[in-house]
Amino acid sequence: MKRIFLVQHKTMYSILSLGVHELDENTCLAHFDTLKVGIKIILDEKLEEAKKQKKIQEASQKIQLLNQSLKN
Repeated sequence: MKRIFLVQHKTMYSILSLGVHELDENTCLAHFDTLKVGIKIILDEKLEEAKKQKKIQEASQKIQLLNQSLKN
């Protein structure tokens, strides 16, 4: 799975950067829940991708071992 959410919501990075550097605490707190949901979605996508890559790696190793055993 690609990291689609952040690509579709490019402005989120700008908003977060602005918040860190320029926005006051009350403004940040007022929009915290909205950005938190977005961050969780991005993290979910990263976790799904990591799980998929691990499965691919494991399958590749097993296929390679199977192929070697069939050649012997």
